[in-house]
Amino acid sequence: MFVCFSMAGSQPPMSSNSVFPLVPAAIPATCRESGSLLTTEFSNTNLFVSYDDSRRIQRIKKMFDEAQLSVSAYDTAWMAMVPTPTSSMEDSPFFPQCARWILDNQLSDGSWGLPLPRRDPSLIKDALSSTLACILALQRWGLGEQQVTKGIRFLDFNSASLKDQKQHVPIGFDIIFPGMIDYAKDLGLNLPFKSTDVDAMLAKRNVELTSGFGRNAEGRRAYLAYVSEGIQHSQDWDMVMKYQRQNGSLFNSPSTTAVAFSHIQDPDCLRYLYAVLDKFENAAPAIYPLDIRSRLSVIDTLDSLGVARHFTNEIKMLLDKTYQCWLQGDEDIFLDTTTCAMAFRLLRVYGYDVSSADDFNLCQSIQKKELKQLGRWIIENKLDKLSFARQKLGYCYFSAAATLYAPELSDARFSWAKNGVLTTVVDDFFDVGGSMEELVNLVQLLENWEVDGSTDFCSEQVEILFTAIRGTIREIGDMALARQGRDVTRHINDIWVELVKSMLKEAEWSKNKCVPTMEEYMKNARVSFALGPIVLPALYLVGPKLSEEMVSSAEYKNLYEGMSTCGRLLNDWRGCSRDSEQGTVNAVSLLLLEGGRTLDDAVEEVREAIEKERKQLLRLVLLEKEEKGMPKCCKQLFWNMAKVLHLFYMKDDGFTNEDIVNVAKSIVNEPIHLAP
Repeated sequence: MFVCFSMAGSQPPMSSNSVFPLVPAAIPATCRESGSLLTTEFSNTNLFVSYDDSRRIQRIKKMFDEAQLSVSAYDTAWMAMVPTPTSSMEDSPFFPQCARWILDNQLSDGSWGLPLPRRDPSLIKDALSSTLACILALQRWGLGEQQVTKGIRFLDFNSASLKDQKQHVPIGFDIIFPGMIDYAKDLGLNLPFKSTDVDAMLAKRNVELTSGFGRNAEGRRAYLAYVSEGIQHSQDWDMVMKYQRQNGSLFNSPSTTAVAFSHIQDPDCLRYLYAVLDKFENAAPAIYPLDIRSRLSVIDTLDSLGVARHFTNEIKMLLDKTYQCWLQGDEDIFLDTTTCAMAFRLLRVYGYDVSSADDFNLCQSIQKKELKQLGRWIIENKLDKLSFARQKLGYCYFSAAATLYAPELSDARFSWAKNGVLTTVVDDFFDVGGSMEELVNLVQLLENWEVDGSTDFCSEQVEILFTAIRGTIREIGDMALARQGRDVTRHINDIWVELVKSMLKEAEWSKNKCVPTMEEYMKNARVSFALGPIVLPALYLVGPKLSEEMVSSAEYKNLYEGMSTCGRLLNDWRGCSRDSEQGTVNAVSLLLLEGGRTLDDAVEEVREAIEKERKQLLRLVLLEKEEKGMPKCCKQLFWNMAKVLHLFYMKDDGFTNEDIVNVAKSIVNEPIHLAP
């Protein structure tokens, strides 16, 4: 398991909770053991310092023709542990050739895995995982006493690496390795690890298994399925099998598939395992087949290094195969957003017949899946149980998809849409759903952040809202950490605190029948319009790194205030009749209270203010700043939101406009069909 790529661009998926992926299909079969390192030279830029050297070019060309997959001791061990699924031979290996491979391929230091000359000192945890898996396989069948003893000595000699913070930690290690230690106890093995170290690993494993629910549940389920070797008998195998691919595998991983077959004897899993051995005879790689994303990353790397012209035929061969998979709707492309985007871009660049309609339909297929995930997120967080709340997921996701349409911006869309749903629900809570005690309680909880749920929630409604908001803030903070290289969770929380405080002030105005001045109203109302939690966290997820200086700058503040002012005034303009009936103050009613204006005059004045703010916002977006200014794609997000707001309020309140509902449904659900 635990693969390391040496191909640039083939990285394990980033997580919303340190390790587990964000979407289930985004777990490529590329995240497993270093012991089956893909031995390529594509990411070694030094190789191209003298790329006219024909010998180097020929060496790379030869790699295109080779299998590119090396045997994984770890995955072979799990295949060796599969028992024969018959009552008469339950104590014999179903794949004895794998057990024989383990006996024949122990390294001189007692380990299994990546050959010693190529083993990086920072990959000892990979070697420990491979070695322990092989020891378990031999002990399971009573084989290789000498090899087992030698392997245990290797574990003993390198046990300090388990606590070494400088060691590379493979994805899933904190669940799988302690799980293997538990299995060793069942087999009667005495491992040379200190009891305090084992207890610490088991405690960390329990935290990994129990934390994170309700934050990114879909991605977490996929992650737990992916690390089935570390869960075994307590695993939900019905859940795991939902991730089975057409070739019978789970994530194209022999180890995960072997464990699943050991427990449920699924015939398609067996078909896949036979296919692996047909290809590799008596062992297994960490990945089979080599996924499309890896192949595309090779081409992308050669392109970025400026040497693709030396490999025209080889690139054509790979892209021909990719194009065939594209036409067939291959799941290895369409289950992973990043692979979809890379495949579409490279196929277009190299002249393959992939139309813009294909691009639209691709984006649409991704959006459908994301919308379903968001629907499940609402249910998992019990937001559907709040009777006072408007359910506006369709609007919120439509605004996200219209603004952040590129397939690779999935994280930003989730952030945008989830915060859109939450701000709508919280707005309803402050307007009609909560008592003053509950409103104050929610504000205090967000200010204090760390709470004891048994004593700090004054009602179930507050608990549901706070738990959903906090979980979403943490999830977005984790995603942003991977891209920004710094923790921005506190900033995201501060944005939410500012919002609920502004909403509380409006609730107090209403309760006390207080009428603010126009200046007081606008200062508060541009915040309470609730664009902050929707737009500002998404900025961290669109690509560029944003420094603390950037998000504290006058430019950032002016962009946010300009966008928010446009939104608030649009809402007040189109909703003035509704607000008047409800006795709610807004910009139009405050202008009337100042006197000297008719209703038409006040409405026209607000409309002119909107146009002025819109033009000023556009100037800010188009203005080229110095090097430390906001990146253009981030500034564009403010403008895109302004355009969405103008669409929503083109005729009346966008949240009640049936035309907008129909547009949103058609964009997400109706593909483009081109005439032949």
